[in-house]
Amino acid sequence: MNEVNEMKTGLKLKKFRKAKSTIPGDIVITKEMQSPVIQVIDFNQDKIIQNSIESVRGLSDIPQGFTRWIDIQGLGDKKVLEELKLEFTIHPLIMEDVVNIPQRVKADFLDDYIFLVLKMFYQQNHDDFIEEQVSIILGKNYVISFQEKTGDCLDSLRERLYHSKGIIRKMDADYLCYAIADTIFDHYFSYLEYLSENIEELEEKVTVVTQETELRKIHELKHILISLKRELWPTRECLNQLVKEEISFISEKVKFYFRDCYDHILQTLEITESLKELTTELLNIYLSVQGNKLNEIMKVLTIISTIFIPLSFLVGLYGMNFVYIPELKLKYGYFILIAVMAIITLGMFLWFRKKGWIGKKAKKQK
Repeated sequence: MNEVNEMKTGLKLKKFRKAKSTIPGDIVITKEMQSPVIQVIDFNQDKIIQNSIESVRGLSDIPQGFTRWIDIQGLGDKKVLEELKLEFTIHPLIMEDVVNIPQRVKADFLDDYIFLVLKMFYQQNHDDFIEEQVSIILGKNYVISFQEKTGDCLDSLRERLYHSKGIIRKMDADYLCYAIADTIFDHYFSYLEYLSENIEELEEKVTVVTQETELRKIHELKHILISLKRELWPTRECLNQLVKEEISFISEKVKFYFRDCYDHILQTLEITESLKELTTELLNIYLSVQGNKLNEIMKVLTIISTIFIPLSFLVGLYGMNFVYIPELKLKYGYFILIAVMAIITLGMFLWFRKKGWIGKKAKKQK
């Protein structure tokens, strides 16, 4: 499997590389891909049967009155994928898209099935989010889902199936497809909440400490949100197609549920846009704080320079190469000059403080 997108502390996402293929429709397996774990779930309103299998032969023979979910986690076995392609008469270019990652979120409509590509985000632990591509083939009485590796956000859906919660066991394959998509989209909000928490944490930091690490995190967050928005737009388009297309094995009742998914994606887009604007504001705050710090440094340096200007004048005056300078013969001339310089320094310091340029008044004005 190609390298998995991970979001860990530091907000860094690793990017996939597509497996290169010279022949259209060829299934190219890389050494990083995990061996597939295949779960087959047959269910109807009264019964559910679950099996873990190694061979996909005969899977197209679905018992009468049952809906079949073929859950494939891992894409590292070309033989299994080739057999599955033949078993369900899947177009070679569709199977190529399944293994060549990343793919753009999309919906392809064929005579006997629909092919969907979605993006899934799920949390492994508090500071570890995984981004993964999920490919779904929806047929008349079956759903095949392909994941890059084991582990996902669909355990709650499986729980609903096993315990017959809700209406999922009463519905057909089209509703199962919707349920998979809806569960994936629900976790987008958890992902956005995680990003929002990182933005709030950074907002507290940049007003106190401004370091390059904070600036880098702001840029990474903004990049992540831009990438997420780039994924959400085609997801919106994909769902819009599912709602509007005339498809024999998606009922009008289930289309209504897909409309709900469409609304969720619109809401996710709005939140993503708001968070992106927040990162822009965060960057402006960072630059403003940095500018204020630079101004403070320049003010201190200017005050020091201003204090030394009259002192430099006095030293320069008495350093001139003239024979007759009356004060040179004074017994205490040196001490008088030092005293005058000290009085000038103290006087300028008190004046700057009265003006509020330094000291407590300067801090209150910030």
